Amino acid sequence: MFKRIFLLFLLFSIPINADTKITHSPTKAFILSGLFPGAGQYYNKKYIKSISFFSVETISLGLSIFYNNKYKETGEVKYFDRRNKFIPIFIMTWAYSLLDAYVDAHFFFIDQKKISIISKENIIYCRVNFKF
Repeated sequence: MFKRIFLLFLLFSIPINADTKITHSPTKAFILSGLFPGAGQYYNKKYIKSISFFSVETISLGLSIFYNNKYKETGEVKYFDRRNKFIPIFIMTWAYSLLDAYVDAHFFFIDQKKISIISKENIIYCRVNFKF
């Protein structure tokens, strides 16, 4: 498992030549996020999000499997209930990570300094600056 993680991070750390056209694919981010927890966020260079999604998805899936095995061994209902609490957490986090990776990939080349949110007199304004 560690070798897979290491190879995945090594794959994304390969530098790109300055001569090549830089592209950032939302579809690639979506697929990576679906295959491996946090990989789409890592592809988008959102490292803290990547670690967060990886942690939540791995822990919730691991606990679901753990309680499922306990339920199969003992047949106690408490393990069945605990398993059923962690499965929706995994599914919702996984779905959110897919959408997050896809949307972040679309906004990858947008300068965050050009977007501002202003609050005046209980009204929130959003300003986006474009330069043509």
